[in-house]
Amino acid sequence: MTTTETDLRPARLTESEYSVHPSTGPRKIEEIKVYKRRWIVLFLFVFYSGANAAQWIQYSIINNIIVKYYGINDKWVDWTSMVYMIVYIPLIFPGSWFLDKMVCILSLPARIAAVWFGPHQVSSACSVGVFGNQLGIAVGFVLPPILVENSDDLDKIGSDLLFMFYCFAGFTTVLMVLMILFFKDKPPTPPNPKRSATSSDEAAAQAPFMQSLKSLVLNRNYVLLLISYGMNVGVFYAISTLLNPVVLKYYPGHEVDTGRIGLSIVLAGMIGSVVCGIVLDQMRKFKETTLAVYAFSMVGMWIFTFTLDTGHIAVVYVTAALLGFFMTGYLPVGFEFAAELTYPEPEGTSSGLLNAAAQIFGIGFTSLYSEVFYTYGDIPADVIMSIMLVLGTLITALIKPDLRRQKANRDAMPPVETSDVSVITSGKLDGINP
Repeated sequence: MTTTETDLRPARLTESEYSVHPSTGPRKIEEIKVYKRRWIVLFLFVFYSGANAAQWIQYSIINNIIVKYYGINDKWVDWTSMVYMIVYIPLIFPGSWFLDKMVCILSLPARIAAVWFGPHQVSSACSVGVFGNQLGIAVGFVLPPILVENSDDLDKIGSDLLFMFYCFAGFTTVLMVLMILFFKDKPPTPPNPKRSATSSDEAAAQAPFMQSLKSLVLNRNYVLLLISYGMNVGVFYAISTLLNPVVLKYYPGHEVDTGRIGLSIVLAGMIGSVVCGIVLDQMRKFKETTLAVYAFSMVGMWIFTFTLDTGHIAVVYVTAALLGFFMTGYLPVGFEFAAELTYPEPEGTSSGLLNAAAQIFGIGFTSLYSEVFYTYGDIPADVIMSIMLVLGTLITALIKPDLRRQKANRDAMPPVETSDVSVITSGKLDGINP
């Protein structure tokens, strides 16, 4: 193709560019463009994910109050957290299939980031998507201890619980209406070269769902990530579920502080998620970033374990925030690393299996942590969780950085040959807009 005056006019683009479609040769040009609507879609997902996560932890963080009101054992309250994990496991397989087939079903930030955002924003967008889950956990940590007072009057506790239920129900109802009105499954044109390469015949390009599952299971690097990711998030689930009795053991009557400590874990994790997303977008060092964040999570867990009994609750705030920065900051890193290792398999499937692994380890670790804590105390329970993170760090070190999605993005942008470009003199440029 010879570059002419006409060819240069479309170069005045705001947030779009043009690429050559690899399947049709240099004559067919397909527009690559990102849309402002992507931010609406992303933040709708943030609030949707947050609403779900808040209800996951809302009973566990006021464990002692729920036990008093309903007259039940602590472990029954722990099950209000674990039931989320148990239900997720069998439903992730049909959920992942629907994720790639229908408009209004979404559950994974990596999928939204890949479908709506350009190659230099996809990791940051995934981090913001994970931010929604963390935001919800933060709300679930901090609001219940404020809304439900630890009182000897059971009627007072009952009315407080009812008010909390109304608040959550009202918010989720409004959110459902907004999702129906404004959420879209994908943009009119692809946001990056890799999406451009498959957009014209996406159904034919994607393997059947069961074939994708088989490919993922046979991918050694992905399986290692699946195990290490599950262990990291499983420890987080265990710590979050048992945070109330662990903190109240050393600081009785500090229910509100317990929620705020949980909040500090999640807020630090939000910052960690954004920082890790920016690092990935700028450096593209997926293996190195994943290993570093995992190792620091392990160090943070050891510090948290041996500083609970200092007698100064401010120390718990600091060590919990340090733990949260790396442990929950690891979540988007794992999603993005999985997408890199498993391309061209659908991001929804690879990330969905990561979450399924997290639920499996979460159930096991929460049950183990609960049993050890109530039988032997918090130190043995925390040490076991720390050892699990040591093993997870070693497993992460074995993963080879096979960055398939990065390679696909590079291959989708064919090199410009000098023989295909003509020299345009300054005289020919006079009539062209800058």
